[in-house]
Amino acid sequence: MATSRADIVTWAGVGTVAVVEATNQAPVPGILRWATAFLTWPLWHYLPLLLLTVVGALMLATRLGQKGARALTSTPAVSLETAIELEFRVGHQDAQVVQMKNIFYWYTFAFNVEARNRKGDLVRTARTWTLFVVFDRQVPTIGLRVDGNITLPAYEIKSFSGRHAIIYFSGDLAGATIKVSANTALNS
Repeated sequence: MATSRADIVTWAGVGTVAVVEATNQAPVPGILRWATAFLTWPLWHYLPLLLLTVVGALMLATRLGQKGARALTSTPAVSLETAIELEFRVGHQDAQVVQMKNIFYWYTFAFNVEARNRKGDLVRTARTWTLFVVFDRQVPTIGLRVDGNITLPAYEIKSFSGRHAIIYFSGDLAGATIKVSANTALNS
């Protein structure tokens, strides 16, 4: 006699019902009663809120810990002199460092402008410079001071903070030695 799928499903269902009925009739061991009571405890409804609170508190503690560690390892601003002195040689596109203190990186950018008449003849040339400076350690600056061994062209401090400075010079610096220093609240 062949057994059909319907018969198999029927007998599987009857067997499952028989097992469930037998389990309901049998005495429940103590650990199962405790586990059932623990899992049906009403405070489990607050589990998502509890998890969110714990994760948020851990993230906040980590963030505050990072700021605190940075504050403990920073160098006191009293002894931190920040300056760069550059020499711009005639006929060169780059500058040479004379000295630098608390400077991580610097870069100069020369922009050459040529003016030509209608015939195409060169009438005038001009060069402007931009100086980019990144400080090694952050300093509490209140301003920048720019000095030179010659009369410097007009300049503008485009951007600066305790970590960087960008200075634009509206004329050529050929033959000049410039010094850019950060004025801090402690040494001004």
